[in-house]
Amino acid sequence: MSALLQRLSEALAGGALAGGLGAGAERFAEHREGDAPELDERVLRGVARLLATQPETAAYLSNRPGWLTSAAGLAASGLAERAEAFAGEDLEILELDLESALDALRLRRRDEMALAACADLADLAPFDAISEFLSRLAESTARAALALAQREVSGPDLGGDFAWWAWARWRGASSPTTAIWT
Repeated sequence: MSALLQRLSEALAGGALAGGLGAGAERFAEHREGDAPELDERVLRGVARLLATQPETAAYLSNRPGWLTSAAGLAASGLAERAEAFAGEDLEILELDLESALDALRLRRRDEMALAACADLADLAPFDAISEFLSRLAESTARAALALAQREVSGPDLGGDFAWWAWARWRGASSPTTAIWT
């Protein structure tokens, strides 16, 4: 048993999830052993609970080398500081080609949602702060995806009305006015 897996198991000891680390957590510990920073006990407990309750997330995170370092920062900076960085990350993502940008958005969403779950399971933040963080993540992701769509779509310049027109087209209407009345 690796040292990281042992620490994760100890973090669950005495609780309802004791002995609940499965194959996903073992794979995570195996792949992330080398980049495991010193984790605050609360963060370690949150990571262990996340891995024990979400095997698919454990498998995903085993392939994300920087995630544990991000999790380690939760105790110091919290979710609000992470949410502040979304705007800067969006600018970097928008410089990528379409497929790379969409991949980056998907990976960021999954990484950040796992961090939010970790913060919740570790009692690092109140429910309101976690909800605010997830809302800001969703808004940032939607804003970046909309900017990508606007960049990639050819046709008349719709300016700030792009979302309005997109909604109308989604409704199957030829214009926003028609969409409202159908």
